[in-house]
Amino acid sequence: MVRRLHHVGVAVEDLDAALGLWRGLLGQDVVKEATLPRQGLRLAAIPCGPGGVWLELVAPVAPESPIGRFLAQRGPGLHHIALEVDDIEAALPHYEALGCVPLARTPEPGLGGLRTLFFHPRSTGRVLVELVDGRTAGGPGE
Repeated sequence: MVRRLHHVGVAVEDLDAALGLWRGLLGQDVVKEATLPRQGLRLAAIPCGPGGVWLELVAPVAPESPIGRFLAQRGPGLHHIALEVDDIEAALPHYEALGCVPLARTPEPGLGGLRTLFFHPRSTGRVLVELVDGRTAGGPGE
């Protein structure tokens, strides 16, 4: 059902400062940056070498945004993991049968136009899990 690990999301307070660090750590350039005002996010995607896995840096647009509240409660660090599936709508019943609770009933747009859906971390072992629709997935920057 899962094609691959698509990306790992890291919550950061200052996107520009984090970009400098992660560019150096990965030896790669940012492929895509975007602001998603509806979700209150600034995002940047950096490839992590061969295999198509990405690092997604997630920063708040405002302190009261969901990622701003996350940072206030937990500080910077691992935010989520994203799994690529063939078709989110087809995969959703499987995940719900496992007890995963979706945060929305329909996919929402993510970085680079990807269709995404998140599950509440209380239902996934305290890890925020995101599904990325394989019909739109390449890398976050594509």
